[in-house]
Amino acid sequence: MDARTMVRTALDDLVAGLDRTMAAPLEARHAYVSDLLPHFLGRADLLPEDACRPGEDRYARHLLHADPAGRYALLAIVWSGGQASPIHAHRVWCAFGVHAGAVEERWYAAAPGSQAPVETGRRLRRPGEVSAAGPGMASIHRVAHAGTGPAVTLHVYGAAAGATCDVNHVLG
Repeated sequence: MDARTMVRTALDDLVAGLDRTMAAPLEARHAYVSDLLPHFLGRADLLPEDACRPGEDRYARHLLHADPAGRYALLAIVWSGGQASPIHAHRVWCAFGVHAGAVEERWYAAAPGSQAPVETGRRLRRPGEVSAAGPGMASIHRVAHAGTGPAVTLHVYGAAAGATCDVNHVLG
């Protein structure tokens, strides 16, 4: 099969869009990606079946695309009921959107003189909703799924695929 007869998928189109957003200044990429994601979230033809499998003991991370230039990595994270991330900030820019189900995002502030961050707000995010942040301690959050069926979120991190396990600065 040559390139002219290959069928483009929604995931191919998302990756092409992400590639275009990499022309944006580094400090604005999270905003450009957060504008792009809603056009793809919730589409039944976006994810392969194996990218929607939950983990047994913790949320499952499925690498969907690793940018060959190391500018970003695209992952699907599948949450079973009761699963949550730790409280964390990001060392790189990031954006995530809800593809299926719902997750709660909680924000925190570092409390002076304390190890424990203080909750400052929360929001239930439904399919099509997006959250994004630049790197650093200005955006501390936690994502959790309290529902019963699986929830699927798409995450884009401003890091090479091999570094995505080290993008979080865990606080709690």
